[in-house]
Amino acid sequence: MFLKLIQREQINSERRLRVAEENARTDYFELPHSSYLFQHQLGRVPRPLLWHVSRVWDSNLTDISFMEVFAEGDEAAGMENKMSTFFEWSLLPPPVGAQVFTLGYPLTDIRSKNGLLNIDLKFVSQQGRVTDVYEMRRDRGMYHFPCFRIDQPVNHGFSGGPVFWENRLCGIVSGGSDSDTYVASLWPLRMLEYEYRDMATLGGKRTFADLFNTGELRSQDWPRINDRIEKRRDEEDRPFAYIHS
Repeated sequence: MFLKLIQREQINSERRLRVAEENARTDYFELPHSSYLFQHQLGRVPRPLLWHVSRVWDSNLTDISFMEVFAEGDEAAGMENKMSTFFEWSLLPPPVGAQVFTLGYPLTDIRSKNGLLNIDLKFVSQQGRVTDVYEMRRDRGMYHFPCFRIDQPVNHGFSGGPVFWENRLCGIVSGGSDSDTYVASLWPLRMLEYEYRDMATLGGKRTFADLFNTGELRSQDWPRINDRIEKRRDEEDRPFAYIHS
């Protein structure tokens, strides 16, 4: 299952990021608009299934957000019941020279009429090779988080798409140029906190670390890096994710 965010109204991401940086913590945001994910169901006639986004948790340590979603309609709910497990993760980025592939929806046509969405999907896979790994950050501007570079560009519609290495999820497409693509590494998510409505404790929180400790998510490198990940602050007092030796 691969999901892509549709936003009907623009999120004020700069404001949310500024608040998160000022608070120096992971923030939780209620969505002030209607957002959906669409799932590409493969078959003779590919079809999109809709999932409603109810809550989002943003982190000031990476370019990846965490979403709470629920199925929109019986068909999507049926697909949810068929999912037995999640992809295995590679929390650390692939090494330089590794071949990876990305999944996205370039040139997808989305139209709304009388309250109904008509979605024409263009599901595409693209390959590339890792040329650089930025353990802490690439720069202090757009890519100020742990990431890696792929030697191939991706078309519009790949942003937020998954990247795989040896059949493991290893990153999320963040951006790029006419010659390359930058992918956010997954390991900073270890510190992201979120509320879980089915928790026994009112107002209690979980972290991505809990998901790996309980086996809900799987990663071969989790035991090696779990206790090495921490949040630090740079010379300008901005938080950043760090792995110590």
